[in-house]
Amino acid sequence: MNKRFKFKTENFRAEEGAELFKQSGARYIMLVAEHHDGFQLYKSEISSFKVYEMGTKRDLFGVAFEEQGLELTVSSHRAEHWFFM
Repeated sequence: MNKRFKFKTENFRAEEGAELFKQSGARYIMLVAEHHDGFQLYKSEISSFKVYEMGTKRDLFGVAFEEQGLELTVSSHRAEHWFFM
């Protein structure tokens, strides 16, 4: 892992959030899961520039929400989206 990489998730518990969303009556969740520079916070074949390969080596969203029966969708806020439009 790159020593400059500072994104850490050892205290992040997606399971707790997923359970809370389920208890609220939610059926689906939409998270911003791609940083403006294209860094993905999920497991993907699109790029190797992602947390699953460069960071914590874990999918931060998918499994926890699927276990609660919630439909997971993700949003991106890549920098080029605003100036390409």
